Amino acid sequence: MTETPTCVADRFATAVTAHNVDQVLDCFTVASPRTDLFYGQFRGRAGLRVLFERMFTEGADHEWTMTRVVAHPDCTIGEWGFTFTVSAAVPPSRGRTLRFPGISVFETRDGLCHTYREYFDRGAALFALGIPPHTVGRHPHPTALRAGEQLGMTAREGGLLIGDFARRCRLPVSTLRYYDQIGLLTPAVVDPGSGYRRYTVEQLEAAVLIARLRAIGTTPRPSRRSSPGVRRPR
Repeated sequence: MTETPTCVADRFATAVTAHNVDQVLDCFTVASPRTDLFYGQFRGRAGLRVLFERMFTEGADHEWTMTRVVAHPDCTIGEWGFTFTVSAAVPPSRGRTLRFPGISVFETRDGLCHTYREYFDRGAALFALGIPPHTVGRHPHPTALRAGEQLGMTAREGGLLIGDFARRCRLPVSTLRYYDQIGLLTPAVVDPGSGYRRYTVEQLEAAVLIARLRAIGTTPRPSRRSSPGVRRPR
């Protein structure tokens, strides 16, 4: 007889692997918010049901395996490996199998998660879905937009200056300028007066992914640039 997992991280992983939405929801409090790096943020069990039903519709053969769990009465952290195959509901990526590691943080109360966060290389996952590296930054989601606001990236400010962007993605400014020259990673905005380059928070993932690909000897294909025209902030 198989024992029922008692840790919230293990219960969650078992429920996802079984495609059992009700058991997934049983891991969360009634008003629990969940931040998903693919689909954005959802709140409450009704929102979570929408998230996981969509997740199970757009994928098959989900296998969520907790490789290490550190549990505390108020917080449980799980290191995991996740595998799934994209279903026919997503024609451009149909049949692709994704495997990637990550970490989940379950803030708990009475054994139920009231706040959930997860961390994994979303850029690499999008690349595995067939999205070219130079377009990864064009696939924002609500979570990324909120993160941008926290970084001070308001519409009025127009984004991160190249120095700030370089520090956050840990690349030299000269490398970012080179990427711009060859059309691999162009700034979201170039100020027409000062010439300052500004980047969006979504482009951080693209910059890191491109650097990793180049480090292992894989050169992403640059995008074609019709002209070096200036794009104004919206």
